[in-house]
Formats: sequence, C-alpha cells, structure tokens
Amino acid sequence: MNSESASFDWKEGRTLKLAILNADAQTFAKSSVDMDTLFLSYFERVAKEYFPNWRVEVRNFRVCPISEFPRPHEVDTFDGFVVTGSRLNIGEGHTWIDPLMNFIRAHYRRHRFLGVCFGHQIIQAALGGKVEARDAELGRFPVQLDDVGRKILNTRREELSVYLAHKYHVVESSPLLANFGATTLCKSQFSAIPNHILTTQFHPEVDSKLMLETLTDYWPPADDVREATMANFWDENNVPQPVDDIWIGAKLLSFLVAGRCISDQELEVLPRQADIAITETEPTTAPGLSALLSKFHKLSSKFSTWMRSSRLQRQVTNASTLSSTVSAI
Repeated sequence: MNSESASFDWKEGRTLKLAILNADAQTFAKSSVDMDTLFLSYFERVAKEYFPNWRVEVRNFRVCPISEFPRPHEVDTFDGFVVTGSRLNIGEGHTWIDPLMNFIRAHYRRHRFLGVCFGHQIIQAALGGKVEARDAELGRFPVQLDDVGRKILNTRREELSVYLAHKYHVVESSPLLANFGATTLCKSQFSAIPNHILTTQFHPEVDSKLMLETLTDYWPPADDVREATMANFWDENNVPQPVDDIWIGAKLLSFLVAGRCISDQELEVLPRQADIAITETEPTTAPGLSALLSKFHKLSSKFSTWMRSSRLQRQVTNASTLSSTVSAI
C-alpha cells in the first residue's frame, strides 16, 4: 500500500467506468436478468450503500461467443475490466477462450482486472495456473481467510459467507498470483496481484433470488446433498440466510478505483445509506429563514384560496348568463 492509496478520499465524487467482458451469452437462470445488467445492478447497490457519491458506468463486450473486446484505442478509457462467470468451461475448445486469455496477458500489468467464478479460473489459467473439474460447490458456503487474505482484503475478519456455483477448480495457482480463501472442497476462493488483479471463485454479484433460481431451476443439487444445501440456504423462518455480498462488493469496487481494498476501519467511518437518508430529512434552513418561509407558505395558501373563490364566482356568473340566454331562445 503506498501513501497515495492510504490517504484515498472514498467520499469524493467520481465516475467509475468498467468494461464487462461477458463470458456467458445466456440469461442467468430463468430470470429476466442477464450478464449485461447483473454486474451494473450489483455495483450500483454497493455504491449506494458505501459510496453514494460514486457513479458506475459499464460497457458490455460479447466475448462469448464472438470474441468482442475493447479496441486498442479504447482500452485506456476504462478504469477496470470485469471477467464474468460462464456456464461454459476453459477446456471445452471454445474459440473465444484463447483470445480472452491473450487479452488478459496483454493488459493486466497496466490495468486492473476483476474475475468472478469462470473469470477467476481463466485469469489463473492465462497466467500459468491449472484448472480442473472436481466436486461441485453449489449454494451458500463459509470461506476461511488466512493471513494473506486478511492483508489483501484489508480486514480483520476470518470468515465470509458467500454463494458458490461451480464444478471447475483452480488446483494449481499461478506463481504470479497470491492464492487465498478456502472452503472444505476448494482451496482457491480468491487470487490477487496487488494493484492489478483481484478474483473470486464465488459469486458476490448473485443475490438470494438468483441463487434460489439456480438451486431450483438451473442446477438443482444432487440428491445426496440436496437437503443439506437447502437447509444451509434457509434459516428457521424460511428466510434466506445472509451472505457478505455488499461488504465484499465494497472491497472489489475500492480495488478497481484505488488498486487496494478499503480497510474495515475506513468502511466503518463512511456514512451509510441509512445515515444519509436521516440527514436529508433534517432542516437545512438558516436561522430566521424558517419564519420567512412559513409566512410565504401562509400567503401562498391565502392566494390559492382567493383564486379558487374567484374561479368559482366566474363559473356561477357564466352559468347564470348561459341560463338566461337559453331561456330567451
């Protein structure tokens, strides 16, 4: 962490421009939400909660299936690149896989990349990691953080709650990437190169509604784990148990802006959305101005009453004149 990033002003207004490298051409689950809107919606929720003076703009590139990427003169116009999840996998021979890995290799040293699920795997593979099919992780899981993870995420926390939906795992990490965060089945839930790359195997962008659609429609759990999976999703009142999606999102957005994750201490002193809403309802008028405004409102009310009375009088007069005219006819 350098001195510039350590003193970063998180409250300052800014526009964050992101290129979404869309690795999945399909609509997510059976909902109307697709990958073109999923990340924008997620980042807007995060910004609203923690960074209300930030504006997030995204431009989607159809990496899958047509190998669409930012043109060379466009690359520097983005603050970061987000490689999405996908239902397709690295070893299946898709023609857009190699161009995506080449794009990552060409630009990660000068630009910031965020990878999610498939994005995590392909960034690892592009930089020398190994990805293989293993047992699936599907549903809500705890992720354990070690010292490396706590340092990179700038947190005191030892455990996070997340949504997972994958069967391909990073089984050997790239020597260029710090690998951290573990579940029982997968020892690569995060990877990072400070100031350049941050990836997650899990899905921070997926909310409970989309996860439930995944569990019930798109990818139902196997019979032997279905009961445990659904029991871990719901609480005793049949309400989805919470995950740390928005908190994690603050870490991801801050990394894309500043090259490092905002610390827990910095998050704690930021004005939250609830605090802002309360502040906006408090009077902001200067002393003496309130009395003047009150007098103005009273005069306005009297004027409105007079106007209604005048209109009514004109309507009565007009009605009387019309009645006399009709009688004369």
